[in-house]
Amino acid sequence: VEITTLQKQQQLNERLQLALASSGFGVWELDFETGRMTWDDKMHEIYGTQPDTFSGTRKDFIDRVHPEDHAQAMGREDVFQVDRQAYSCTFRIIQPGGAVRLLESHTRHFRDANGKAVRFVGINRDITEEHAASRRLLELNERFQLALRSSRYGVWETDLITGRLNWDDRMLEIYGVSRESFDGQRSTWINRIHPEDRALALELANPNAIKADSGYRNEYRIVRPDGTVRHIESNGQLETDGAGRPIRLVGLNRDISLERKTEAALHLIEERWQLALEGNNDGVWDWDITTGHFFYDTRYSVMLGFALGELPTHYAAHHKLVHPDDRAEFEASNQAHLMGAVSYFQHEHRIQSKSGDWIWVLDRGKVVSRSTEGRPLRMVGTHTDITARKQLEQRLRQAEELSLQVSRLAQPARCTSCPVRSSPISSSSSISLPLRRGQHYGRHSLVARQTHRLLISNYRLSPQRTAPCGSA
Repeated sequence: VEITTLQKQQQLNERLQLALASSGFGVWELDFETGRMTWDDKMHEIYGTQPDTFSGTRKDFIDRVHPEDHAQAMGREDVFQVDRQAYSCTFRIIQPGGAVRLLESHTRHFRDANGKAVRFVGINRDITEEHAASRRLLELNERFQLALRSSRYGVWETDLITGRLNWDDRMLEIYGVSRESFDGQRSTWINRIHPEDRALALELANPNAIKADSGYRNEYRIVRPDGTVRHIESNGQLETDGAGRPIRLVGLNRDISLERKTEAALHLIEERWQLALEGNNDGVWDWDITTGHFFYDTRYSVMLGFALGELPTHYAAHHKLVHPDDRAEFEASNQAHLMGAVSYFQHEHRIQSKSGDWIWVLDRGKVVSRSTEGRPLRMVGTHTDITARKQLEQRLRQAEELSLQVSRLAQPARCTSCPVRSSPISSSSSISLPLRRGQHYGRHSLVARQTHRLLISNYRLSPQRTAPCGSA
């Protein structure tokens, strides 16, 4: 029987040692009568001491406790004066090398038959890293909460075992429900989803369709109790247990109604802008003056016969496409606007197309961003193809020159060797001209008609008509 008892005690001791080793606790004992302390190896490891350097006195222990934590570490003696049997606390120690460590301490006292405390037994554990990690986690949680408040996200959680929903205050605000009226049922959330979006929302949030420890993102509309429709961005994450079974869904919701409204308004403006550009045959360019990057749209490229992406995207290379005869004036006009001398930039010049032909463009732009010092940072503008207009202007100039030449030829010549005989030409006089309407040119020839009218006008309005030499 005695052997069996000893064996049991040995087994219990072995189990205790194993538990202590696994938990990281060191064991100490204080004889209250002698004041002597006994430490095991783990205690020496925690305090950074060697068995031969520790005297075992209470003073030796107290000297190793951080001065600011003396009262906290020794407070257990006051506690043991009452009827409590155990005391727990945390305190700091200073190891021989100067390192400060935070310890978790649990103490229990034992009394004699008269009820007098005679022995203290306790355990210590180094929780420095654990405490630091806890503080980091607390700081991260504080930052997370700050980020949530700043981003206006609401936090939700679904217990897949019970089916219960947990919403924070922001979630309730987004869905327009009060804490008192929220029953935590999943059906409450489902009923708030817009009927047209409900099927997809439920499909994406189906735990059986989500891979373990992965998430999903979705956008859908909700109908709040007051009837207003809101656009929601939803992000969810599936969590599983050790066996891979889904246990809960956690996620975030954010009201993006204002963003969608803004996007719709911008889309409408963009459509109107594109319609105006297409109606004016305009291409758009955007110049980052700081980096030199030059953006152009599809219409700009097509105007010059290029596919989108074929044109150079740097201003210096793009500038070389301008006709050599136009570059100096073009650059002077551009610099005048960049320096602020004129409110906007406008210039007509030729630019080389992919085929090598020269396309006339009306180039208009404006600096839309400047630094605090006034330095231009970004400039945007448009190109309008004015080649047809330029060609028409050239034909008109040629017609004017031809008309002028014909007008000069139509002036009456004066012969200096013959007597001058002239008579006034009345408005009713009949004049026979070598050219008559429609005789030698087409009815729709602008140049011919202008020339003919000028010829008749000059002939009739001449104050004198010289007779041919040798006439009677």
